Amino acid sequence: MSDAQLYDAQCASCHQARGEDSFDGSLPPLFHNSVTGRSNSNNLVMAILDGVDRQDGGSGHLMPVFRQTLSDEQIVTLGNYVQTMYGNPDVKVTAEQVTTLRNGGAPSNLIGLARAGIIVGVLVLLALLLWWRGRRRKDVQAP
Repeated sequence: MSDAQLYDAQCASCHQARGEDSFDGSLPPLFHNSVTGRSNSNNLVMAILDGVDRQDGGSGHLMPVFRQTLSDEQIVTLGNYVQTMYGNPDVKVTAEQVTTLRNGGAPSNLIGLARAGIIVGVLVLLALLLWWRGRRRKDVQAP
């Protein structure tokens, strides 16, 4: 399917053919949307993969999950079409990005940073202990 055909088949029934809000106004337009207007397309990819389910004032806005129905290639095609037509055309969706996000995202650096912090803390503690011990020896040896 072409990019426009994918949009028509998967998105137009809710977002209409021109990316407007839904017919009943419960879904936001794709124009001037925080998902399509950013300098990074991760939110768009995640919205396509996992849908959107939010509550505001008791009315839920729901976008269906496409994780099981669209391939990575289709999400790339659809994402780039939506970005070009309704969002930031300079931002692209890549196959590597979709695969990474589908698999849970990039690995976190927090564990490595925590380990480094622990090592630095232990080294500082050892240095303080050695300094204190040396100072104590000087005090004991002083006449």
